[in-house]
Amino acid sequence: MTRRGYICGALITTALVLSFLSVSSSALAAGKVSSVRFGQPPLRAQFSLKATEGYSVFVRGFDRRVSVTVEDHKGSAIYRGSAIYSVRGRASTRGIRASLGSFGRIAVTFNPTGQEHRSAPPKRCKGGDEVTREGIFVGTIRFTGEDGYTRLNAHRATGRTMLSPPWRCEPRHGSGEFDALPFELPVLASFTPDQRVAFAAIDSEEPDGLGLAFYSGGTIERRGSVKIERVVFVAERASTFSPESDFSAATVRPPRPFRGMASFVRNPDGSTSWTGPLSVSLPGAGTVELTGPSFTANLTKPKTLSEYLDIFGVFHRANGLNLGR
Repeated sequence: MTRRGYICGALITTALVLSFLSVSSSALAAGKVSSVRFGQPPLRAQFSLKATEGYSVFVRGFDRRVSVTVEDHKGSAIYRGSAIYSVRGRASTRGIRASLGSFGRIAVTFNPTGQEHRSAPPKRCKGGDEVTREGIFVGTIRFTGEDGYTRLNAHRATGRTMLSPPWRCEPRHGSGEFDALPFELPVLASFTPDQRVAFAAIDSEEPDGLGLAFYSGGTIERRGSVKIERVVFVAERASTFSPESDFSAATVRPPRPFRGMASFVRNPDGSTSWTGPLSVSLPGAGTVELTGPSFTANLTKPKTLSEYLDIFGVFHRANGLNLGR
């Protein structure tokens, strides 16, 4: 992978992570911040286990929210597929409790097994130490995915709890540091009007023809009290994403678990079309179509991190998780 490819991959990861951090993208875009508040939720409790069919399951508690993330790393070297099932629950230094309805139940007590570890804030950041305790969660750990695509039934798991005070971090070279990007990369993004299905592609091709194209597709839905976010991320040769130099058209041919191809066209009157037999296989959901008249699509070259956050935060906005909150 080229240096630019690594940067692009890191950017996507950063965008997804930052959607959970307390960065105000609107304030960044306006250039009105002299410091930014970073930090995870005040309390986290988490553990992971292996489930059936090659999946890994990560259980995380964030104060009053509990999530069960099913991850699939099968496929190419640069691939990640996941389904996140989250509900209201309870997490504390004593354990995690949540009912996932027909999907299962988490009711575990945390038993510390070692000394606490403290981590000071990074440079240019102010705040208290993050405190981590290693230990064992004991109790009920039960999860069954849709149609039994993966199952987990256990009674203990090694994990940890973390207490994280907020940190205030000063920019190195003024208020624009957190939003400025040293490069511009073409992005093709499409989603349905209700923002429940989305697809995105980033082109990192360099003048020498090297580089990678990064693809992401996913859905968001609710089943009773359970919110489910599914997403896949994969990289392939940059030649699989071919945008025109004037951004009037582009074609994409993502690798598996995507199937087929799609074409974007910007018409002379300003309207756009997004067509082709493009679909993706998502954990627990089977095949999902990613094109059609119900999709809104656009081909752009974002100049700021805020613009990337707007693209990759689409699922979180649709689900009421606003950036900057």
